[in-house]
Amino acid sequence: MYVVPNDLDPADDSAAQLVPWSSFPGYIGKRAGDPVTKDPCQSTVPDSRCVGAGYDPTTPWNITQLIAPGDVYGNQQGHPAVITVENGKLWIYQTNNGKHLTDPILLGDGDWSGLTLIAPGKFQGTPTLWARDNSTGALYSYSLTVDANGLPALLHASIHTTLPLTLSPSTYPVVASPGDLNSPTGGPDGNPDLYAVDTHGELTEYPYIRSRVLVSPPQYIFGDPISLGTVTNTATHGWILDDGTGTTAKDSVGTLGATLSGASSWATDTTRGKVLNLTGTTGYAATSGPAVDTSKSFTVSAWVNPASLTANSTFVSQSDSAGNANGLQLYYSSAKQAWAFSRHNDDTTSTSFTAVYGGTPTIGQWTHLVGVYDASTNQLTLYVNGRQSGTKTYSGTYWNAAGPVQIGRRLYQGTYGEYANGKVSDIHIYDTALPPADAAAKGDNAVVSQLG
Repeated sequence: MYVVPNDLDPADDSAAQLVPWSSFPGYIGKRAGDPVTKDPCQSTVPDSRCVGAGYDPTTPWNITQLIAPGDVYGNQQGHPAVITVENGKLWIYQTNNGKHLTDPILLGDGDWSGLTLIAPGKFQGTPTLWARDNSTGALYSYSLTVDANGLPALLHASIHTTLPLTLSPSTYPVVASPGDLNSPTGGPDGNPDLYAVDTHGELTEYPYIRSRVLVSPPQYIFGDPISLGTVTNTATHGWILDDGTGTTAKDSVGTLGATLSGASSWATDTTRGKVLNLTGTTGYAATSGPAVDTSKSFTVSAWVNPASLTANSTFVSQSDSAGNANGLQLYYSSAKQAWAFSRHNDDTTSTSFTAVYGGTPTIGQWTHLVGVYDASTNQLTLYVNGRQSGTKTYSGTYWNAAGPVQIGRRLYQGTYGEYANGKVSDIHIYDTALPPADAAAKGDNAVVSQLG
């Protein structure tokens, strides 16, 4: 275990004590050189709360969870305490100069291994620990009070206050609290707030508020959830199209590679680097199967650069398995002289389809296109360069195009055509309707595994 200085200025730290930490964006880039060692038990702590509870400073750390709940019981330097789960028990440490853990104390007995710890800071003026039951999603609250000896009172895993909110881990795998940030009407209100990320990467805030009903003692509830957009890349498939060689475009997210055919080739673009170049004749790339169930909500995005505007150019589509039509199509419409997102109204060779149009294409200019189909509202929405360009109600039936993804052409009345004339890069397909804040984004987020 190491400590990473978080002062954004490692120049004032001894160079001899700093070694590279990580090249991943967001890290400071340096860490304290020496690992954090285990301190011995203090003589002021009862044996039952340290050595007698199984603490051994000669053994390696066995920490499965670690949070910083703030200054719980009078840190002389004002630094936050650190709470850990080790071998199923709850422990608390003081921090020394922010770079050391001291004063080990058993904070909670019983089995804490089935709980996810959350650090909300102070609640009603008292340092507080929250925890989520990993089986039921129930949220519990524990007060971090101080006993007559000036030590944190011993907690019991099974004795808690149940908060009025349940967040199933299968739906919300990530939960955290930054403390008191917001209220339903604006800024901080003295109550900590909760944040959760669902399986589609959407970040939701649950502000904690006083009950509107005046009772004694006062009751506290969570306010209406507030969607803050997506904080993680939840694409189910993606083709960056930066392969540069060979006849296969790898799927950067899944395992659905696309095979190049016809007049298709790799090219180097001054703006986007390696890209796929299509000539508007016979060039395309196709997968071996579908990327998404088009009878349900989905999103498709791509960066495109047209070389001609005289004819339709389909950059991404997903055809059916019967050889009739497309379940999704992201393209340039020469008739409308605009970008378009459409889907056929049924799985037949009819001429019936629903399309939404928007934006003015320019030859030689890169454009970011995002098409969103929301099955719950039956709406098609098109975003062009981060702006919502149009929306339309889908007039067809719910049907699944179970055929392959086509990069550079579309299927219509049983025939492939509308071969793309231009360059294409960075295609993503999602099995959900991205919320507006994310559909309007031009980049992709990294995968989030935990909030701090």
